Amino acid sequence: GPKEKEFLPFKLLKSITEEAAELGVKLFILTGGEPLIYRDPALGAQRGGQADHFFAIVEMIREVYKNKGKTPKILTFDDVALITPEIAKRFAENEVGLCTKGDTLIPELQDYKVNQGGAFEKMQRGYQNLIDAGYGKNPKLRVVVNSVLDHTTFDGMIDLHMWVMKNGFDHSIVPIHFCGNAENEE
Repeated sequence: GPKEKEFLPFKLLKSITEEAAELGVKLFILTGGEPLIYRDPALGAQRGGQADHFFAIVEMIREVYKNKGKTPKILTFDDVALITPEIAKRFAENEVGLCTKGDTLIPELQDYKVNQGGAFEKMQRGYQNLIDAGYGKNPKLRVVVNSVLDHTTFDGMIDLHMWVMKNGFDHSIVPIHFCGNAENEE
């Protein structure tokens, strides 16, 4: 609700993680909105860099499980356009699996799909940063590219699928569906 906090406090996340380890949970899926912009003021200014609060959570999960002699799997849904070389390296060091977005290799159409000019180029830089960090080559570093198949992306889906496979990623294609303002659509 409007008066609720906009984030789960780090202390609560640690408590939940400790309980999850006791219960035998093996997979953590970190979502958002955009997980990389997670901030908890209690973590303080010492963690003020880009995505530092997110990686504090990842490192905490790893540490809790390490102390119990276990290894968790961690997956996050992420806007690949925000992945810098430093963030890609930190993802790889922590073996974080990624579920990303990519609907087409046509720059103008991808920009339209996410309603932001220049999005395609930013996304391609993010993917290249992941490739440079070992994603697509190392079987422990997985990337899934989620694509929505609709009337605008149908013709280019084969090319996109071949690009995904060439880079060693996995491809998830969501069947044709309409959402939002789909008036007068055939």
